[in-house]
Amino acid sequence: MKKLKCNIGEYGVILKKNKILILRLPKNKEFKGLWMIPGGRLLENDEPGDGLLREIYEETGLKKVKINHPVYTARWGIERPRKYTVFYLCKLSEKKI
Repeated sequence: MKKLKCNIGEYGVILKKNKILILRLPKNKEFKGLWMIPGGRLLENDEPGDGLLREIYEETGLKKVKINHPVYTARWGIERPRKYTVFYLCKLSEKKI
């Protein structure tokens, strides 16, 4: 059986006190200087949500993030493998960012 190939990204809309956490991409990244929400591609063995928590920690150092539910999904790009993105509503429970 042929293995299904696709790229899946997960991004977190992280709320705290009605504010959304956004990040500015560093100068060594492809889209340097642009603003984005934390997240990225799932690795091959990641479970949904686990990859997002890993990406949030890698990009922000935040550990106390609760994933509530997906709020939007999208397919993008015309090349193969297909690219899919899931945006989750998250809540930050850490006192300081």
